Amino acid sequence: MTPTKALGAAVLSALLALSAPAAADTYPSKPIRYVVPFPPGATSDNVSRILAQRLSEITGQPVVVENKPGAGTALGAELVAKAEPDGYTLLNVTNATLAAIPHLVKLSYDPETAFVPLALSGDSYSYIAVNPEVPGKDLKEFIAYAQKNPGKLNFGTAGNGSLGHIYGELLKLRTGIDLVHVPYKGSAAALNDAVTGQVQVVLDPAALPLAKAGKLRALATLNAQRSPALPDLPTIHEAGVPNWNARLWFGVAAPAKTPPEVVAFLNATFNKILAEPETVEKLRALNLEPRRLSVDEIRAVVREDFATFGEIIKAANIKSE
Repeated sequence: MTPTKALGAAVLSALLALSAPAAADTYPSKPIRYVVPFPPGATSDNVSRILAQRLSEITGQPVVVENKPGAGTALGAELVAKAEPDGYTLLNVTNATLAAIPHLVKLSYDPETAFVPLALSGDSYSYIAVNPEVPGKDLKEFIAYAQKNPGKLNFGTAGNGSLGHIYGELLKLRTGIDLVHVPYKGSAAALNDAVTGQVQVVLDPAALPLAKAGKLRALATLNAQRSPALPDLPTIHEAGVPNWNARLWFGVAAPAKTPPEVVAFLNATFNKILAEPETVEKLRALNLEPRRLSVDEIRAVVREDFATFGEIIKAANIKSE
């Protein structure tokens, strides 16, 4: 190599070495796009707006929430997966997007390698609830009634392949009861029909206000811990259902090749936001319990849920359509 070429290579190497710290020092220097693969008003949308506002206040840059629902969240997820990996396009995710949908829908991207997780903004408390006319004052009595009346009870969900569908099929697998699945286009319709008795059972986070109002009877929380909103309601484990390992959580992700220093900045910033008492209060009002995890810890949660949902979907032969 000539002295001139050697000098050029040394200069290029130095510039590359300096580029990463420079990116960290200047990020963010323009507005951030925050894609939500759900319609306005959905829990995911509400969570994203809480986080977006604080991220904007901390960074001094606009954080623009953009709703891109469709294809079971795959439409918005694909948009972010193919976006420039510079930290200026983020995705509000659920574990359904990363761990359930891939088992149900053929995707144009690999969710395991397309994203880097930035935050786990909260575990969602879900509930099994029934129309008040359904026999059984608790889950044990309900299961006993269902076992004696196979195929006579329906459970309504937000649609084929939804988490409510997965929850219902898991309940059938774990207890041996026979419930008939009735898919709707969204949770609201399923919940409304549960109140009127058109379906008898729902497994959904949005059952909470109806249960508190006495329009549905909650039988258990589908979480490892009791819900602060219904502290006297037992968990599904406490109610006697073994090996319940399905859950719902919300988080934030970015395209996979986002610079590590930007990923570290966003992970630290989101965890700071999730520790703030005002943010915690707002998220708990949405039936979420915030968590502050590292990127590697979130990756481990995603891998665990991917395996869990895959097993349930295969065992129950769940189809998206």
